[in-house]
Amino acid sequence: MSVAFFTVWFYLSALRNFRPELRAVFLRLSAGIVLVGVQFSQFASVPFAGPELARLYQYGDVFVLIWLAQTMYYLGVRKYAQLLKIQSRVVSVKLFAGTMLAGVLVVVLAAALFHMRDPVYYIISISCIAGSCLAATLGAWVAYLIQQNLTTIYAQSMRWYYIFLASVAVGTLIYGVVVTVLGGLSGNEVYGIVGMLAGGPALLMLYTGYWFKKETSR
Repeated sequence: MSVAFFTVWFYLSALRNFRPELRAVFLRLSAGIVLVGVQFSQFASVPFAGPELARLYQYGDVFVLIWLAQTMYYLGVRKYAQLLKIQSRVVSVKLFAGTMLAGVLVVVLAAALFHMRDPVYYIISISCIAGSCLAATLGAWVAYLIQQNLTTIYAQSMRWYYIFLASVAVGTLIYGVVVTVLGGLSGNEVYGIVGMLAGGPALLMLYTGYWFKKETSR
């Protein structure tokens, strides 16, 4: 949560230096960061999870807020791409929505084909992971297009943001594979796996905030 707090502080303290049309972009990115912080703060309750709540963790927890956060990241970089008049199908909201729907349908099909022992929790948990991975992938794609079109201010920041989103996409993909293969995880096991996979992207998230603050202060 502290990493999210400091990253948002970097963004919001730099807002006064942004051109007005860019403020909407970075407010979306900041909202996504807050959602990530809130989602991860719930791990404080893991030791107190009862039997019913413990079932949520068997396929990697229900990361709805992470999915929403990646959606906010995508909407933020999409807005930036529109301001730069970047023409690409990946900037289409219809493509984004279609990709999310396809991801959920694949998860539902997998639950039916492989006879998961708790299909409802599997579908809910893995849909959130798959949605987060796909949203981060599309967001990274858009961020890559943006940094390819920038030659002056924010170019280095967007390059780091692209790397950050790409690391999130890779991390969530690995996480989804691990929790699917293992299954039957406890809250502490989920916490440990998330800690190993999320550490790098969290530091990159903080570093991107630092770069945005640095570049807008010039």
